[in-house]
Amino acid sequence: MKLGSFKMLLLMSALASSLLAQGNKYVESVVAPSVRAMTTPKMWDGIGEINVPISTNDELVQKHVRQGFLLLHAQWDLEAYRHFAAALEREPDCLMAYCGVVLSLIHPDHEWKDYRARAINRMVTLAEHKTGEGGDAVFTFPTNERDYALAIGSLVVSGLDVGAESFNNLKEKYPNDIQLSLLAPFLNRGRYNVFGNASMKQEKAVEEIKAVLDKNPKNPMVINFYMMTLVEAPHNAVDQKEEVLPYAKKLVEQGGENFPCWQMARGFAAWRAGEMELALDSYLKAVSLYEAWKKESKAHISDSDGLVRAYSFLAIVHYQMGNQKMADAVMAKLNLAKDARKTSAVYAYHDWRYDMMKVNMSLAAVADGDKAAIKTMLKQLPKINSQDKSKALVNKVIKAYQAFGLAKDHFYNGKMEESNKMSLLLGKLGVELMESQAEHRGKPYYSHLLILIQSLKVYRAEMLAEVAGDEVAYGFYQEAIDKQLMANRYFPPSVLYPLEYKLGQYYERKGDLKKARETYKIAIQRLPSHRGAKAAYDRLMQLLEE
Repeated sequence: MKLGSFKMLLLMSALASSLLAQGNKYVESVVAPSVRAMTTPKMWDGIGEINVPISTNDELVQKHVRQGFLLLHAQWDLEAYRHFAAALEREPDCLMAYCGVVLSLIHPDHEWKDYRARAINRMVTLAEHKTGEGGDAVFTFPTNERDYALAIGSLVVSGLDVGAESFNNLKEKYPNDIQLSLLAPFLNRGRYNVFGNASMKQEKAVEEIKAVLDKNPKNPMVINFYMMTLVEAPHNAVDQKEEVLPYAKKLVEQGGENFPCWQMARGFAAWRAGEMELALDSYLKAVSLYEAWKKESKAHISDSDGLVRAYSFLAIVHYQMGNQKMADAVMAKLNLAKDARKTSAVYAYHDWRYDMMKVNMSLAAVADGDKAAIKTMLKQLPKINSQDKSKALVNKVIKAYQAFGLAKDHFYNGKMEESNKMSLLLGKLGVELMESQAEHRGKPYYSHLLILIQSLKVYRAEMLAEVAGDEVAYGFYQEAIDKQLMANRYFPPSVLYPLEYKLGQYYERKGDLKKARETYKIAIQRLPSHRGAKAAYDRLMQLLEE
């Protein structure tokens, strides 16, 4: 590993030249005020075991740092951050705690980028610090901890590819470090193609993590790593019910019943597998556990992103199970996110996702044949606030959805000229949104913006298929199918129906019932919770067997 990037960091900041004895000053500078205002974090049971090196004589510091790393791998960055901060309160110069702080805030769009930058500077300073003078000087911290710090710095400064290779080198250097045995293949994992075939890098990552799991079958951290490599795979790549859900259940069953992240993991795996009752139970428990944590920790809604995600998935599960009343009740709870800090991920979730959930539910009703629901969708769109310049991008997204809704409404009412005008406007706004997305990179809402833009592409392709006529409709339906986003643990889907469902309806209209049945089956594989596709498939199964 080269140190050039880190020496550049040292030169860039006066902080990096501080003496080792100035640790207390740095603790204050790397811990956000809202985190300092919370209570001391609890120790969670059932989240795994780890042998990460920590040079300290304070047993509680070791426990906090290890809890922090385990929580990072469980996707609870805020709680991990709290544990690393608690370790630094007791030992201000704990190098591995600074490493943890950097990883807790590693998301490029994080509102606390400045705290991350200071933590990186301090981490590098400590890693490079020496005790003694001249030729007798030796590094203060052991080599394995320094290697961790440099690999993490490489990941942040030089990007995923370089950072992943750094961790791969560490895995070879320290073969008994279980965290490195998991992180290295996970960071170096590949992708799946449109046919559901894993790349060689993906296959290798899954094989390496499975080998660690075979040696540590009861370690929740290892189980979760293995599950993470598969749970977001395309519908045609992995059998979620057989290959993933059993591991998610195991996380909860072997002591993780009261850990919200494991309930979330089981809920997502169950949802992907179409086990809706289990998904409902898991997300209900996750909400309850996050609410209890929020109260005990004196956390603000701004710092409760896990709770917000749990509510959003729970709302979708209720909706897909046909319980709109409960979905509405959960979304009312989700509306509390409007009181979050405007720089926080929670506020971005509200501003960019909450207001669109009912809109997408109405569009799903339209896909099921309820053409009147398009008027409901138009009424549900957020109001455009032209006076607030900070809302300019949000307004453009709302206008795009409005154009889509009006294009559909005019089409259903036989007003083709008006429908075409709105369709052209939708295309124009879509281009403008894509062209402007780069300037919003680094904002807390950036991920949501990308999802909304992609969802609009799906909706527009589907609409073009409807208005184009059967001769060319197939191409547009296939375009809509190809643009669908894969399932994501962090965000429930925006488009709440599989586009294969619409293609199946197209085949039915053409009289090709066997092709329609086959396409409905694929729709169910993509989104097992979609009742319309299930009903259509069952209907054609019965019809074709008679």
